[in-house]
Amino acid sequence: MSVFPVSSAPTELGDPTLPPGLRRRRIIERPRLIKALDDSSARIKLLIAGPGYGKTTLLEQWAKGDDSGANGWLRIRPAYNDVAALARAVSGSLGTESAIGHKVIERLAVSADPAGEVDVLAEMLVEDVRSSALDVRLLVDDYHLLEVGGAADRFMGIVIGESHLRSVVSSRTRPSWISQRAVLYGDVLEVAQSSLAMTSEESATILVESNPDVALGLSTLANGWPAVIGLAALSPDAVSVDPSDLPDTLYDYFAEEVYRGLDADVAEGLQTLAELPVVDGTVASVILGASASKVCDQGLSLGILDAREGRLDFHPLAVAFLEERSRRRVGEARFTPPIAALRVYEERCDWDACLALVRRYGIAADLVRLLEACLQDLLASSRLA
Repeated sequence: MSVFPVSSAPTELGDPTLPPGLRRRRIIERPRLIKALDDSSARIKLLIAGPGYGKTTLLEQWAKGDDSGANGWLRIRPAYNDVAALARAVSGSLGTESAIGHKVIERLAVSADPAGEVDVLAEMLVEDVRSSALDVRLLVDDYHLLEVGGAADRFMGIVIGESHLRSVVSSRTRPSWISQRAVLYGDVLEVAQSSLAMTSEESATILVESNPDVALGLSTLANGWPAVIGLAALSPDAVSVDPSDLPDTLYDYFAEEVYRGLDADVAEGLQTLAELPVVDGTVASVILGASASKVCDQGLSLGILDAREGRLDFHPLAVAFLEERSRRRVGEARFTPPIAALRVYEERCDWDACLALVRRYGIAADLVRLLEACLQDLLASSRLA
């Protein structure tokens, strides 16, 4: 099993690894938004917007530039709708060397119904946080993946709402436990989609370098959507835009231009990786073989992929675009279930990724064997759901 190094550094402009006509992604700095986060005294801060507004990137940039405390990162996964999985993840993000979360872990070991004990579990964690001198900011990304009003959502509402944790939450929708009154009176800072949208000056700064003749028109049409503006900057020859197009249509247009500019093996490789629940260098190498490094390097350079915590995360809009392309492939052979990836996940005991792959592709032949392998681990951690 080979592993290749994946660099998160963007490829330089004009780098020969990119096909002619395509530019590398430019990291968009958002100083006005970072200042808004810095200036606010609110204990809870929200970044609320649809996909493609740079919430995760802003969260990372702000955290990197603020040295006022340690950061506990919690990137929500669908599996965290299981309260037991979420409680363990939150406890781990707050620091494994501290006493925070030990009581919760011990309780989970004997709990027959973690979802039914959500209030108890959350209060135990709140008590740990309150009694600890640990100064940690909890940074929560992709909160919208938790079911609204579910046990996991309630758990987070209690932990963040009732402890002294300074928290920043990014989500496509406002968490159910944040009231409009709290936002109105400044107890919670909400950076909404209208603020996360790029100003005309910010858009022009990005576009004028690649499309100077149409920068103003594109900026207006994109309505400040960073995803559209970023893609337009990658495809400088794509200028024949219908003024009546809406931003989502524009995204598809520029995504198609970028996709068509890729080498065939890179385009196919990205489409293959987008079908997987978890991607990193090892998985990519196992699935794509010798072309893995080229595929991932170009994906990173163009912003289709981001390197985070050893993983390769697809931009959410890129995943939607690639999935739509898969649906259009009428008459072609459908994607073969990646048994090799399943083996990698199984070796790591990443049971969530294993079962997600089994569910998606109906790999029934592996289901019984996987359940036999993972059942003891899941029961030991109270992963009953």
